[in-house]
Amino acid sequence: MKSCWKIFLAIILYTAISALSTTLGNIYYNNSNRFLQNTESCNILELTNTTINKNLINGWHIEKRTDLNGVYYQDVCPDFYKAEIDLYYKNTIIMTTKTNIFSFTSNYFNVLDCHKNIIYNVKLYDNSENIIKIYKKNKLITFSNSSDIFGNINLYDENNVEISRLYDLNNMYNIEIGNKTYIQENFDSDYMGLLLLIYGRIIISELSNIKPNLSDIKESKCNVFYMTSMIIIILYYVIFFSSWLITIIIRYRNSKYYKPPNLRRNVI
Repeated sequence: MKSCWKIFLAIILYTAISALSTTLGNIYYNNSNRFLQNTESCNILELTNTTINKNLINGWHIEKRTDLNGVYYQDVCPDFYKAEIDLYYKNTIIMTTKTNIFSFTSNYFNVLDCHKNIIYNVKLYDNSENIIKIYKKNKLITFSNSSDIFGNINLYDENNVEISRLYDLNNMYNIEIGNKTYIQENFDSDYMGLLLLIYGRIIISELSNIKPNLSDIKESKCNVFYMTSMIIIILYYVIFFSSWLITIIIRYRNSKYYKPPNLRRNVI
């Protein structure tokens, strides 16, 4: 009877682990396939002042809305760095951040377009300096030395022309664009999306004097589920293979020292 229960529990456990593995596979698949085909064009955002809402939509994914129609941020899942974000326009990805898997910090990352191509490289430094450097093809195109005394983050180009500013006003994150004509003449058409993505990453990562709400630091339900399930699956296989290995070792030791009765010496 006990052996039947063991078999039954083993089947239930195996089924649960298989279901978890399948769910994780679907999450990973959906994450990898959120990009557009090369035949489709990436959406281009118009240069304009905008705001980022401080309130979170904390569901399966964490979302932050802007006052631009259809433009919002969404956390990436799975995300081992807990800092990656996507920028969407009407449920279609525009850009995303991607930290190098071999990097020991999430402050050095790439910006990928809607086709998963690397288009910019970004370095964000520590809280005391707030230095931002944005590169395109190894050329520095935008930087910020530090935040000012009010905590505003101002971005400049290589000619020290102010490009944009991020500041906290009326309980909103405000993005103010500089000379639009100058930007259009000297930067690529995807620059507005880049600004939104970088500022969003700064806000979420708390790399400025502009502090997000405490709720911003929470992980999405997707990432919590993914990481917890990964730990459960890893522990399951560690225990399974450990038990299997111990059983083999015990059987080997028993077979080594065991002798059949007909080979034993008769002790008189």
